[in-house]
Amino acid sequence: MTTQYAFYPGCTLHSTGVEFGASTELVCQTLDLQMVEIPDWNCCGASSAHSMDPTLFLSLPARNLAQAQKVGATHPEGAMDLAIPCAACFSRLAAANLALEQDPDFRANMESRLEFEYDGRTRPRNLLDILANDFSKEFLTAKVTQ
Repeated sequence: MTTQYAFYPGCTLHSTGVEFGASTELVCQTLDLQMVEIPDWNCCGASSAHSMDPTLFLSLPARNLAQAQKVGATHPEGAMDLAIPCAACFSRLAAANLALEQDPDFRANMESRLEFEYDGRTRPRNLLDILANDFSKEFLTAKVTQ
């Protein structure tokens, strides 16, 4: 059974968290999770954007959500959840998703700037949430080798 998710790796999986990135990749391979990395993703701004500009800290992750929504649109069901391994990145993308859902002015601004129409079908999810809630304990246990 192959399960497919859009995937936001974030900056640290390619730099300071390279070990975390390698273990994430191995777990996904072992569980037959197909992670479709969103194209042209950008830093979510978790490290410093919030201290620089109150709009920037939501705009950066909103752009990633727009990219993920485009990837999901190619899926047979028309949407995919967005898997995010980093807790800080997840927090930023979840905040941006909430702003897109609840703030019509922010949503209109992002839709105009990013040339997309927010549909709310691409749910940002922490990878641990996916593992804990999308798979049975029996399935996960059967995959453990050590």
